[in-house]
Amino acid sequence: MSVWSKFRKASVAALVFGVVSVAGTNQQALAAGCYGSTCDNKGPVSMGCTSDTVKVLGTPAGGVALAYSKACNAYWAYSTSAPNWYDATVYIERSYYDAGTKLYKNVKRLQITFSPGEESEWTNMLGSYGPANEAFRGLVDWNDPSYPGIEATRWHCHKKGCPPWL
Repeated sequence: MSVWSKFRKASVAALVFGVVSVAGTNQQALAAGCYGSTCDNKGPVSMGCTSDTVKVLGTPAGGVALAYSKACNAYWAYSTSAPNWYDATVYIERSYYDAGTKLYKNVKRLQITFSPGEESEWTNMLGSYGPANEAFRGLVDWNDPSYPGIEATRWHCHKKGCPPWL
């Protein structure tokens, strides 16, 4: 039974018995093992951050996606397809947009490498520190000589302080 189904059943039961139920993000936040910057370099599953996961961005080819948990206020990247012949490396990056230089300054990058044929893998999380110019993206390097380069999502602005083209 999904978490959402359990939540709906519990909410209905509370209303039937005349109990006011306050659920949702507050309840999820209490269950999560970290929040924001305390999630840095921790696993989304082990920290209880996957119950409200939202896919924020993906690449056109479908190789990597960026996920977000509101309860944990943290992001991670995951592979959405894995080739069977080369290792792949998935990255999550957190950067800040510098309006003076019009560049992103990479503050933190995490990665995970997985072997051919393994199922989808994800990085550890990078939490949001809160500044308006903070942005996140996911990347994947297939480590395949016939497929040069790295596939990346667009930058995702956590709040509204990034440039309009982001």
